[in-house]
Amino acid sequence: MGTLLDRLPYDILRLVFGFLDVKTLLDAALASHAINEIASLQLYTSIIVNPGASSGFWYSRPPDYEERRNPFKALARRPHLRKIVRSVVLFTSGSWMEQENNDPSAESCYEALFLLHAVTSITVKYYPMETEHHLLSKWLSQLHNINTLCLTGFGQLPKSHELPLSSIRHIDAQLTKDALLKLSNHSVAPKVRSFSGHIYRRYLPFEELSGSLAPFTGLTRFSYDTRDPLTPSEICLLVAGLPRLCEGSFVCKLQVEDEVIIPTGAKHLTYLRILFLPKESPSNQVKILKKLLQCVAGDSRLRKLDIDTSNRTPKILNGDAILGHIVSTHGDTLQKLKLANFHLSSTHLKCLLLSCKQLEALWLGLPPHLKPHFPKLLGNSTSLEKVRLYAAGKWDFGYANALLQQSCPSLNALKVCSRFGHQADRAKTTWKAHWEYDAILNAQVRWVVGPAVINYLEGME
Repeated sequence: MGTLLDRLPYDILRLVFGFLDVKTLLDAALASHAINEIASLQLYTSIIVNPGASSGFWYSRPPDYEERRNPFKALARRPHLRKIVRSVVLFTSGSWMEQENNDPSAESCYEALFLLHAVTSITVKYYPMETEHHLLSKWLSQLHNINTLCLTGFGQLPKSHELPLSSIRHIDAQLTKDALLKLSNHSVAPKVRSFSGHIYRRYLPFEELSGSLAPFTGLTRFSYDTRDPLTPSEICLLVAGLPRLCEGSFVCKLQVEDEVIIPTGAKHLTYLRILFLPKESPSNQVKILKKLLQCVAGDSRLRKLDIDTSNRTPKILNGDAILGHIVSTHGDTLQKLKLANFHLSSTHLKCLLLSCKQLEALWLGLPPHLKPHFPKLLGNSTSLEKVRLYAAGKWDFGYANALLQQSCPSLNALKVCSRFGHQADRAKTTWKAHWEYDAILNAQVRWVVGPAVINYLEGME
């Protein structure tokens, strides 16, 4: 492999390494010194660190973890590579329960982290122990170029003097009331561009939440992920206070149909996700959702729209009433539409596919009576690439092959889920279409493969 790569120009090598996996990069790193330098630029830009690996604590291992479990050995041999490390994913040695004995390698691991001064993105997963929390805070205080901070499982931010807030632009964390107030009172608040995570609202009324988010005038992406959902009127008030918002995700509880909802007047929204908790009858739910969508989106033209429910066994809603507004207002720009809990009539589905010329991905509930006519209906689209259906019943290769071969020419993936919500990915079947050269026909032939072949091909990558 080294002999082959030695013959390639430098620019071509950089392009090639951008598409290789970690194992191939490690093999290439041993080929020659010149190739070693290029491979290292790709391999050590982002590193994964787990100081608790030898203690046997529970943690989630990424697919390429074994090849990257100890990047500090390579960085110690070649110190000049430390300056190219930009992203660190840190699995702390703590777990959900207090551990009496810390891993002795944890301190040496953090000592190695102190030598990485060019890091701009840091992700900390799970709860750090008391001694480890001190080392982590000390390291964070030395980093002055962080723009992305992700604290998973922290529960609260480190103290303000231990965290370089002035350079942070992207925050993903679990925040308490005090942590949120700390951020809102800091001068960095107007400069933050994205804010997502879990906000604890047990002792945080909506008035205080709205006031705490008011200083974040530069937010373009906001995700409200919490067990305490907002009402439609509260969602509109939050969006109205974020004039630059482009992407919004909210958890909503549907209450009464006659609730007063003030339009936001938003002009820049391109992505909107609404996860609703149904309270009323199905007919009222659709009316409330339609009214909420009209008021939240304002004058914006959405590219991606996701309306889903948190229930695992939700009631199926009639989507014809809400689809008319979606097509008339956002049809020209819509690229992805997810209506997993909605059933559409054949007339409205055909109207959707004909009107949305840029629609590339469609997630939809499919009633049994529409299944035989679905391939013909998809033929009305010229841009659709991916379809995910939420439907029960038997789905075999013959139907998937006919749908992918005879419907929209651009369609290359079909997924069918028999469950909803968080269980959907566990009960899905996937078929994909791809082009291959046929030597007998001397032409490109479109083939459809099922789950077994897809899993095999993904394992080869």
